[in-house]
Amino acid sequence: MEFNRPASLKLTGNINDNFKTFKQEIEVYFMATETYKKPKEVQVARLLNLLGPDGLKLFNTFKIEDKSIETIFKCLEEYCVPKKNVVMEHYRKQNENESFEKFYADLRELIKSCEFGEAEETLLCSQIVLGIHDKDLQTKLLREDLPLPKIIKYCQAVEQAEMHRRVVQKESPAHMSNNIQHHVHIKVNKSVMLINKI
Repeated sequence: MEFNRPASLKLTGNINDNFKTFKQEIEVYFMATETYKKPKEVQVARLLNLLGPDGLKLFNTFKIEDKSIETIFKCLEEYCVPKKNVVMEHYRKQNENESFEKFYADLRELIKSCEFGEAEETLLCSQIVLGIHDKDLQTKLLREDLPLPKIIKYCQAVEQAEMHRRVVQKESPAHMSNNIQHHVHIKVNKSVMLINKI
């Protein structure tokens, strides 16, 4: 039976994400190919083979006495995954044209890796209030002490209202200019009729 062979470990770009993807693909591949049932030396050889040239060069810099899949992954993780700064891990400000939904989804993703447990909801509230781009909305949220679901609903409602306001504002000048043109056309026609009567 044929299985999809994992791609080599990429040591460029976001190596943290690259490593996590690589490790997950290897674990799936080893499970599917029953590599875990093979002798330890075969498991290590397959992993080293799948690392690719750059990954193998990196592996050769490690000082590992007892080579196993676990020790190799541990060394790779120490190299690829930076130490977490809990404060910076969940710090995020909303960009000017970014939707609230995108901002909130990114915050949830960032805070997930911080392992705050029961304090997670409180910290999400704080991060939304401190990171929201709309300063009027921020002021309103700072005045209230709302739970997370109410903050989310309020931010969504304000964003929706702003979108509606923009639509109305875009349509109003065009609608008004059409009305003005219509009135001007009538006045011009009346003037022409008056001139023709003279």
